[in-house]
Amino acid sequence: MSQLDEYVNRISKSINTGNYRKSAKLLSNLAMNIDNNQIDLTVDLISRALKSRLGPKFSRAFISLSHKKVEQYKIYQIEKSLINTHILIDGEGLIDSFIGSLESDIEKVNGRIFLTNFRIIATGYQRDLPKTGVVKQRLPSRSILRTIVNTAKTAQEIKQSYDPAKKIKKSMNRGFFSVNRIQYGSYYPLSPPETIMVKDQSLEFIISVSYLSDEERIFGELEVKITRERFPFETQEDFQKNKILSYNLFKNALKDSYKEVDKLQVVNMGNVSDFAPFLGTFFKENEGKAWTVKAILNRKDQLDLPNNLRYQLSEKIIADTLEQLFSEGLISRNIHEGNFFYFL
Repeated sequence: MSQLDEYVNRISKSINTGNYRKSAKLLSNLAMNIDNNQIDLTVDLISRALKSRLGPKFSRAFISLSHKKVEQYKIYQIEKSLINTHILIDGEGLIDSFIGSLESDIEKVNGRIFLTNFRIIATGYQRDLPKTGVVKQRLPSRSILRTIVNTAKTAQEIKQSYDPAKKIKKSMNRGFFSVNRIQYGSYYPLSPPETIMVKDQSLEFIISVSYLSDEERIFGELEVKITRERFPFETQEDFQKNKILSYNLFKNALKDSYKEVDKLQVVNMGNVSDFAPFLGTFFKENEGKAWTVKAILNRKDQLDLPNNLRYQLSEKIIADTLEQLFSEGLISRNIHEGNFFYFL
């Protein structure tokens, strides 16, 4: 057995045992020492770890270790392959990517930036920004606040329960995570920007966001700044040309994002629950038909649920998810002979 095979076996064992910290460290070291023809092997191992039970924790650990490495370009190559083969969803394609940074009202990410027709994916060293007032938020009543104070274990829990930044990030990530069951980096779904400015060093724009708070959907805006940095192989002249090209690609993708609304509908359903995207796909495959809860349950095999969700499925879960989708305006509903019928 070769030294590489032994190392791969160590990684596989740490993934299988759920040791996400060790998996992240081993894979980070592997990423820095492989040849270009071994990128696929590394990507396959990373995807296995991301799809494991502790995938989100592995993702954060791996990215935080990777930013410390000097060979940013090799990490960029690995992540580009990972995104192309394991992160993108149906109808999504990679438009542009580069080494750079993303700064918004809620965080700053220094590392790698990937643009698709659906979203921006930012990976690298991530730092939360202590900004408040990201969106206008309804203040809780005295009785609700008193209940939270009495039941929360720490002041930090109280802060998190009313932290709009955390809820915005969860809302932006959740739909894509539910569809492909992988969370890697920060996701910023594209929306037609209120303003957009191409500057010499950066691209700045404002996108619309929303999140659920106390069962109420809050709408607001995020200011975002993208900066492209120079690749190791780029001359200064090529860098200036490619930077302008990248910023224009971002600008056009943002402006054209309204055309992707139908494709993204199922993704947005992921903001409701893990089951919602699969129900959305079911409705799209049976367009023109209306379904009761029991009718959908009888066709549960057509939902193509992963094992962990298939065992949880029940009539109540379907009913609750459909009601949430209806209340969010993502599906329609009629009543006939005392039964609710749901459809796109």
